[in-house]
Amino acid sequence: MEKEHIVGDGQADRTVHSGAEKAVFAYCGDHYPRWQAELGRTDLSDGAFGKNLTLTGIDEDIVAIGDRYRIGEVLLEVSQPRQPCWTLARRCRLPTMPALAIANGRLGWYFRVLRPGKIQAGMAVGVSESPYPT
Repeated sequence: MEKEHIVGDGQADRTVHSGAEKAVFAYCGDHYPRWQAELGRTDLSDGAFGKNLTLTGIDEDIVAIGDRYRIGEVLLEVSQPRQPCWTLARRCRLPTMPALAIANGRLGWYFRVLRPGKIQAGMAVGVSESPYPT
């Protein structure tokens, strides 16, 4: 993982989905069963939303801009919520998908990379700092 992207990860439209403030897109894996039930689909799971990291037990209700998370040697800071667009609709083959995500708040969020390094599936994710805990 480098400052502006994950090594080996391609981004379709780098004019809006890259750079230091959108280096890593994270999504809460706990949302997928709800999407499956609400939409009657089983194909919405890891990878369906185009994210880089699937995290469990961490969702939009507890994440705040400025929160810092450590994964191994990597230090990430929440920079902004995701703004879903037409690529989510295309990926899910559902034109209303961006509006649904906005309406229910299951958007995901972007991280900036404060300390680059290597991560792998299954590594523990811990809160390093939460400047706005409420």
